[in-house]
Amino acid sequence: MGTEVASLWASLGLNVLPFMAGLKAAGTEIDATAVKLGVLDAGTGKSADGLNATGAAALASSKSVKLLGEALLATGAALAIVGVASIRTASDFEELTTALVTGAGEAEASLEEVRTGLLQMAGEVGVSANELAKGMYMVESAGYHGAAGLEVMQAASQGAKIGMADQAVVADALTTVLKDYKLPASAAAGVTGQMTAAVAAGKMHWEDFAASLSKVLPMASSLNIPFQQVAAAEAVMTAHGVNAARATTVLQTGLIQLMKPSTEAKRAIEDLGIPLDKLQQKLAAGNHLGALQMFADAMEKKLPASAKAAIAAAQQAFAEGMDPEKIFPQLEAKLGPAYAKMIADLVTAFGGLRGGALALNLIPNLTEMRANIASIGTVSEGAAKAQAAWALVLEDLNTKID
Repeated sequence: MGTEVASLWASLGLNVLPFMAGLKAAGTEIDATAVKLGVLDAGTGKSADGLNATGAAALASSKSVKLLGEALLATGAALAIVGVASIRTASDFEELTTALVTGAGEAEASLEEVRTGLLQMAGEVGVSANELAKGMYMVESAGYHGAAGLEVMQAASQGAKIGMADQAVVADALTTVLKDYKLPASAAAGVTGQMTAAVAAGKMHWEDFAASLSKVLPMASSLNIPFQQVAAAEAVMTAHGVNAARATTVLQTGLIQLMKPSTEAKRAIEDLGIPLDKLQQKLAAGNHLGALQMFADAMEKKLPASAKAAIAAAQQAFAEGMDPEKIFPQLEAKLGPAYAKMIADLVTAFGGLRGGALALNLIPNLTEMRANIASIGTVSEGAAKAQAAWALVLEDLNTKID
């Protein structure tokens, strides 16, 4: 019980040390005075002959009460400070949640349900209710209200805790995926698990991953390309040093061109030995990986093994920020005239230099991308991953409390 009370005081931000120190000092002073008056045996701590306890206490009271009073005053001041802070926090919470009605589409009749849910959630995930309210604004703005909104926010808050990320950032990213792929609130936990796995597979922070998704997901979802394939591709590129924003930019460019190739791109694809109709069938079916594999197979047939080093150097140059306008001429020069046209066709097939950068970074790393797709998994698999990760967070939290 003592531990629980101390934890409660700590969570409220109270400094109980002045109070506890004052009480201890008061008790010590009383005992010392009683020993001097002969009513307390210093060795045993038991009553001795002499003045009775009431008399001893009266004689000792002057200094002891002063010390105790100082302790109580210190505690009272702390409580007053916390009281003011608590009032301010409660006022902020009311303002933040009122904005859910005035700016995010929540029904006024459901506001108390949402407030209660957020306060309960704060205790469960160990995050302030105000931080959750900020995330809830993103959730509500995406069209998830009432109980559905709380379900999405619960998944986002746990995901943020697992990934040590900002609540609002995760809520924003989660709702982007849910809306673009037209998924219900019940899929929130699964998508959060997928995103957590994608961040782990790549070399990026949650904030970077979240900010990048809006560039590519509208296009990818319209092409029926599953989220795990998009996330796996981004994870591959970031793992090789490309930042998340640049990765999704080249993903978007390449996807658009492959789905709607220009006359020049069609000719380049055919020159690479890839049947255009079969390529677009794979893309129409959402098989982004299968489409890329067709390019990989074509390159494997035409490029010598010695070309791998040149391609790896070009990948590194892109990851370090070099402009594709410099990268591809250098690559063509290293490969020689016999293979320069093939590289030129690859760039054209993917819509130019930016799309060519997508091909450069993904096609040689399809084995890695395939492994990422498996680790990210489906929505239902993501839900199991999220549940397991949250269990570890709770276990760690309980260990620290004990």
